[in-house]
Amino acid sequence: MVTVLFGFIFAFLGIWGGITAVSRWARGYLGFRILQIPWGFYYAIALLFTGITCITGLRQLDGGLALFIAALMPFALLGSVMWAFAFALELAAGAAASRNMVVEPTYDIGDGLMTRRQFPEAEAAFRKYLAEHPSDLPVLLRISRAQIADNRVEQAVRELESARRHAIDRTDASNPPNEELLRKLNEKEFRQDRILRLTFSIGDIYVEKLCDHPRAIKLYEESLQVLYGYAAADPLRDRLKALNDPNRMILTDAVEQAQPRKISLE
Repeated sequence: MVTVLFGFIFAFLGIWGGITAVSRWARGYLGFRILQIPWGFYYAIALLFTGITCITGLRQLDGGLALFIAALMPFALLGSVMWAFAFALELAAGAAASRNMVVEPTYDIGDGLMTRRQFPEAEAAFRKYLAEHPSDLPVLLRISRAQIADNRVEQAVRELESARRHAIDRTDASNPPNEELLRKLNEKEFRQDRILRLTFSIGDIYVEKLCDHPRAIKLYEESLQVLYGYAAADPLRDRLKALNDPNRMILTDAVEQAQPRKISLE
């Protein structure tokens, strides 16, 4: 009776494995545990144990019972082989996906230090990442924000201007920081995008932090010459036009006028 029991279990496991293989690779269904680690290994052990026990004990049976168990064996073996192929394909697909997976950069340590207003420590954390990924612009902009928050505005401007100048002169790291961005942008578009984003950041500092509009105007004019024909640079023209407007209201006056005026109760 033990052989009969293991024969039914082996047949059930094998047929189940075959159905799973067809459902996964012919119909595209996902989420089968017996095609995942470690459940696949447990299933393989159970399949192997019940199969060996059934096949070795089959000779002890006779009559119709032996014929019935023997009739189930081809289905169980076929299902087992199909499952083995499906499991191997699933492992290969998982390995290929992990190699091609794009991991977005995170700046959790530095961002956490910025939240706690530990600006020098945050800058150090960002610089450590920048040393490993010199073309990562978001971390460079985070460094400038840490410097500005630490009242080192001119230092932030110098570093951003240096990065912008290197991008214009093509003397910096010219490759995008990850393969996903490389697929989206060619080298020229990557450099244009870098120059534009640095120009926006530096211009904001000139206008909002230093109130140095002539430097902002000069910055925008030079960047527009470098980025001639680059459609994404059109907002720079709007900024330049606003700065050159004689009727433009400076930021401090605009803030003052935006405040509610006091009305005498008399």
